[in-house]
Amino acid sequence: MSFAPPEVEPHGVHVVDTGFVRPHFDAAFLIVENGRGAFIETGTTHSLPRLLEAVEHAGLTRDAVDYVIPTHVHLDHAGGAGALMRELPNAKLVVHPRGVRHMIDPTQLLAGARAVYGDEEVARSYGEVPGVAVERVIATADGIAAIPEPDEANNARASGEVKLGPDLVVDALLRERGRQAQHRLLLGRCYTDSGFVCVRDTGEPMSSSVLWHAWRALRERAGLPELRFHDQRHANISLALAAGVPLPVVSKRAGHFSPSFTAATYAHAVEGADADAAETLGGVLPRRQSG
Repeated sequence: MSFAPPEVEPHGVHVVDTGFVRPHFDAAFLIVENGRGAFIETGTTHSLPRLLEAVEHAGLTRDAVDYVIPTHVHLDHAGGAGALMRELPNAKLVVHPRGVRHMIDPTQLLAGARAVYGDEEVARSYGEVPGVAVERVIATADGIAAIPEPDEANNARASGEVKLGPDLVVDALLRERGRQAQHRLLLGRCYTDSGFVCVRDTGEPMSSSVLWHAWRALRERAGLPELRFHDQRHANISLALAAGVPLPVVSKRAGHFSPSFTAATYAHAVEGADADAAETLGGVLPRRQSG
């Protein structure tokens, strides 16, 4: 079955009529840039054929869609997220922290809808509402970009393990794992195993405001200027390049799709390392004696 093609707006915005209730009543949006895509909203599970056709109409393959981003978890906006994620092998679901558990397990959302509308109407309007695997869900935080920077968009495709640095990092992670294990034993079934590294005592994702305040306190204690949490990543890459770490190694650790992307994005650091290399080489090569 073919549907009306999406309306293409400026800046790579493809407006998809989800078909919910009636035509031109409910929309999802496919954002396309540099050959990659992200969905804003999904509509219901019944919208899936329209969403997939929009991907094809935009000239993308399904593995070129990196993110599915519902603005909130009402079933008419996010009910189709689980079904859509099944069809997009590289996509991550980006959702508000309070919506994470409902996207992983939509049981309570469906129970609330059935209490209001009844089983028959919920099945007719929303269809099957599968959950999303926890490892594919990203909780939003204050200050993060809605569509991450190009280097971040490729992190989902990066594979392999990244070695941690100083032992203090490993020790801190082990202490946190031990703390979580204690709370899991104490709370039993009441503990939410969300799969995140930093969680509340109940196991639920930690509020972004908690992380932000902790980061601000550390930054002020160190005497650093106003910096985003994400700026630590850029600083790490720049410092590694400036310290002479080989470009392919830095690129792989960062999850970039190629060393050339790293070199172009962090040209300031690469140029500095290149100047140091030239100076070192000049000291190694013998000078021609005059006379």
